Amino acid sequence: NETLARAGFLGTSPVNPQCAAFVRSLDDIHGVHPFCTRIYRRFLTSPLCVYFKYPSDPYLIAQFSRAFDVYVLILREVDRRIAKSMDRLKGEWRMKNSCPCCGYECEDEPGLMFRRLLTMDGNNSAKRFANAGVSDQRQFESDYFLSDEVVDSFSDALPDRGKKKTGSAAYDDPDPTAGDPESDCTDRWKNANSERTRAMWKAFDESGIFACVCRHGFIVGIANMRRSGELAKYPLAMTQWVTESLGDRLCWGYDIGCAFSGT
Repeated sequence: NETLARAGFLGTSPVNPQCAAFVRSLDDIHGVHPFCTRIYRRFLTSPLCVYFKYPSDPYLIAQFSRAFDVYVLILREVDRRIAKSMDRLKGEWRMKNSCPCCGYECEDEPGLMFRRLLTMDGNNSAKRFANAGVSDQRQFESDYFLSDEVVDSFSDALPDRGKKKTGSAAYDDPDPTAGDPESDCTDRWKNANSERTRAMWKAFDESGIFACVCRHGFIVGIANMRRSGELAKYPLAMTQWVTESLGDRLCWGYDIGCAFSGT
């Protein structure tokens, strides 16, 4: 493998590789991969088989996938070492400096009423059924994501006030609508009603993502929503994480903030 790497190739097995992938081809696929994640393996293997008049075989796709995974791991390790040498491994650095407009402050600059404008919301598009296929058990390390343990620590953060009827819908803590809303918008907003869809969420291991962004569209933090809708633990965990990293004088936007403010 060392000899292959010096020649610009990556082997497909750690010992005595019989196949190798060209690093430049892997780099090209890596650039396209975020836009078409499902076809990147066939994108290169099938044309090469046609070009060299070699019968296409599924094992070639598996071999290329292994080489591509190794290439991605190498890139991540290089980025990690660069970040370590520049003292940027802490998540606070990325959160404070990812947006130049929000993070850059001049000396003796007059302070604004709000240092940053942020918004957060949940999205239910990225679902994954609990029993659908085999999931990858490896832990993805990223300073963008809140861990499930941190999010779940806020499950019991609210007092148990039991069920509360508001109009025609029933709500349970720790749903973000629990509390005493000041207006009728909570009763009308469909994200605030979890009673009707409570049984549906149990079928999904991942029901969506909860994201926080700044006013310029840069991601501040993300949390996976698991087996539930948009519960209060997600905005609570996100608010604490961002506040501890960025400090005070933050202005938050949230589509059911009328109920969350009481939480």
